[in-house]
Amino acid sequence: MSESHGLASHSFTEARSLGTAEAGVSSSLRKLIGTIILVITVPVYALIAMVIGVAMLPGVNFWWQLVYYVVAGLLWVPPAGLLVAWMARADRRVEG
Repeated sequence: MSESHGLASHSFTEARSLGTAEAGVSSSLRKLIGTIILVITVPVYALIAMVIGVAMLPGVNFWWQLVYYVVAGLLWVPPAGLLVAWMARADRRVEG
């Protein structure tokens, strides 16, 4: 009984540090990598989408231009969402 009480008395931080090791990329490194990727790719994507729109859409009906810019404006969101989910993922721990 005293042994189980002794285990329960460990703080959460101590329990996490006992017998665990980080595996893979750390959370802070994932956030740094993801931020750099987003900061570079989103403006580049926006410029490419704008250049395509300006080159392909002059003289096209307003409604088709609107459809293009709405789709092009939202197309980056799912990949960015996956990247943000990867960045926010908790560090994996391996029992040791």
